[in-house]
Amino acid sequence: MADLERFIHAEDDGLPLLVKAGFIGFDDEHWPLPEVPETATAGVPVEMTIWTGETGCYSIGETDVAVTGRIAEVTPFDYLTTGNHVCTDHLAFFGHKATVVFPEPGAA
Repeated sequence: MADLERFIHAEDDGLPLLVKAGFIGFDDEHWPLPEVPETATAGVPVEMTIWTGETGCYSIGETDVAVTGRIAEVTPFDYLTTGNHVCTDHLAFFGHKATVVFPEPGAA
């Protein structure tokens, strides 16, 4: 299993969930665009939203944020419900919110 996938168990029904890096469909014109400000000030929190999407077997997971200098890496995760159940095939979008603070000024 890749570093971006792992199993957990849902708290409500105990079904196994596969935690996967979220799918971002940049080639789909109907996909919501990332909401990222054009500029940021060093030391001031910046809010952003990255959109993932999948079918009804998925739900929104956590969002990891790592900042190194002037580079922010935002990794959205979604949960895939596994086991014996039925899922819908509709496409659902999940808005992963992240707060980033850049410690130093300059172009990213």
